[in-house]
Amino acid sequence: MSLARRIVEMEVLGEVLARELKAEEAPLRPPRVEPIPYPYAYREVPAGETVTVYELRVPKGRVAYLQRVANNYYEGIKHYWEVDGKPVYDPYFELSLAPVDNPKQIVPWMRVREFTRWRCRNDGSVSRTIEILLDGILVAEEDVPILLKMGLPISE
Repeated sequence: MSLARRIVEMEVLGEVLARELKAEEAPLRPPRVEPIPYPYAYREVPAGETVTVYELRVPKGRVAYLQRVANNYYEGIKHYWEVDGKPVYDPYFELSLAPVDNPKQIVPWMRVREFTRWRCRNDGSVSRTIEILLDGILVAEEDVPILLKMGLPISE
């Protein structure tokens, strides 16, 4: 048997084995994505009190990805923002991340598995209306790997 024939046989055998051993990949389908149902909230925070201004509970079987954030700010207001029980800023911040009409992009997107909550403490002497915007998407848990394959900027 010639060397050339042996090489061809080995290549054909390698291709057959590769087909047999390789698991069939499911075709890439678009992920099931929906917008966060209520990305904007506002509440009056009376002087000397702490109020939950925004809260999102992620439905079972879903994952939320926050893509944009904004808040307004007044002197004497402490913002407490947490995701899945952990503070985003430790323990609070006293500034505007971005104006509500021009939110800041979050890159990579921030993953929320259970909930996100935004509370405000008013240490001032006047009641203030606080606005919060946390915009993004809800994705079925089984579709998260599809988003990763598509190369989207999410944090896993």
